[in-house]
Formats: sequence, C-alpha cells, structure tokens
Amino acid sequence: MTRIERPVVLMFCLGVVACGGDPPAPAKSPSPAPKPTGTEPPPPVAVEAEGACPKGMVLIPAGTLWLGTPAGSGAADEHPEQKLNVSEFCLDVREVSVADYRSCVKNKACDPLPKEVHLLTPVTEAKHESQSLRCSANLSDNDDLPATCVSAEDATRYCSWKGARLPSEPEWEWAATGGDDKLAWPWGAALPSDENACWGKRSPCRVASKKAETFELYDLGGGVAEWTSSAYGPLGGSAPDANIKVVRGGSWASAREDELRPEKRSSHPASYRGVELGFRCAKSR
Repeated sequence: MTRIERPVVLMFCLGVVACGGDPPAPAKSPSPAPKPTGTEPPPPVAVEAEGACPKGMVLIPAGTLWLGTPAGSGAADEHPEQKLNVSEFCLDVREVSVADYRSCVKNKACDPLPKEVHLLTPVTEAKHESQSLRCSANLSDNDDLPATCVSAEDATRYCSWKGARLPSEPEWEWAATGGDDKLAWPWGAALPSDENACWGKRSPCRVASKKAETFELYDLGGGVAEWTSSAYGPLGGSAPDANIKVVRGGSWASAREDELRPEKRSSHPASYRGVELGFRCAKSR
C-alpha cells in the first residue's frame, strides 16, 4: 500500500467564546495537501447478518494499518510508523450527543453530564467559570449537541452501559483514514471546508450536521476531539502513564487544517474535562 506524505503544520487552539457568534475565518495551509491513494471515502460495509452491529453503529472491516506518518512528515509523536493488524469492529456513526448521555443518566448508569471543566493547569475562578459555561450541559437547545466536558472515565462508563467501549487509537485512525484507502482527510481528498467539517467555529455544531465521511461516519474530522482507550506514548514504545489517554480528531474550535488530519495525535489525563472534547463508542466483533 502506497504511503502518502503530508506537510507539517503547527497546531494552534482557538479560544472559545459564547455560543452562537459568527465563525472566524479558518487559517489556510500554505500549500494544498497531496492527493491520497484513494480519492473518495469507501462506502459503508453492508451488514446482512442480524445483530452484526448494534443500531447506530457501522461495521469497520479488518485490515493492515500503518499507524502514524512516514519519516519527514507529520509531527514528532507520529513517528515511527507502526504496521498493525486491525480486527473488524463496530463504531458509532456519530459522536455521543447530550440526549444520548441523558439516557444513560436516566437509567442510573451515568452521573449527570458534567457542567464544569477540569483543566490541565490551575486557572482563575473567573476563567474556570467562563469555560464551564461552554460545557454542552449548560448550553440551550442542546439535545443534538455533542456531549462535552466528559472525562475518559465518564466516556468509558457510558460506553460500558451501551455494551461497548472506547475505540483504540489504531481503530480510530483506521476508520478515519478509510481503511486501505488511506485518505488524506476522513471525507476524502478535498481540503477542510465549512461544508465537510465543523471547525473554525465559536460554538459546537450539532452532531452529524456535516457531510458523511468514510464508512458513512460523521465528524471524525471536526465536531469534537474524541477520547480513545489507548495510553499516550511514543509509537512502538511503552506508554509512560496509562492514565494519559490519546485524543484524536479536530474540534469545532480548531483553527488550522492540520488539526483535522486523521493521524494528528494529542493527549489528556483521563480525568480531564474540556469544552472541545467528547467521544464515540466502539464494539468488538
């Protein structure tokens, strides 16, 4: 399988302000991304056997993944590339919404959706309050907004209630790059735009409000950044701390195209809760 080298663009996070403002103009990369091996996302895998995947999930086929990016491209923590076998699995078509999460709370399997952030470093009381007001639980008309300000622990509890789990980092990248097609972006070869991704915004978009991506999934590029079950560490090396989890995907507040690359890695402690971070669930087959 031909590997595609992509340009490196430094990541910069956009600050969030009140819900409903006009989006800022997204910053553009200095040059277009190279064309991937596949130019269009593959269609979803037909699931004929009854109960093959639960409702709201799609079957992602097995295959061989080159996790990360080739030498000379991508970020430092995306090297060295790792050749891995990925078993078929089921993945949520869309990110977990506020309404979805409330069902777990109603069934007494989850605590209420958090209304406060839990950030990495101490902040003033005023900043903590202003950030917390942007948690999706505090926004109006929020049923179809992604569930945010959830920790990896909260997300794991929700997925367990659904008889599922968080996707691993390889599973997430395999799905977001279209499997063997190794797409440049989850939707194909086109650069990020307002049509194909929720990014460069002042507030979150409603789940699955943009065009369908690879495997008929939504919001792998943009929407909210998503928790995985994998511990963060050097590719191919031992993870330094199992409580530091890999986070994948850009968010509604992403300012640069690079942040939406399927291979882009970031991480947070499992207890972290932020306004740009949510999740979807996976299920083994």
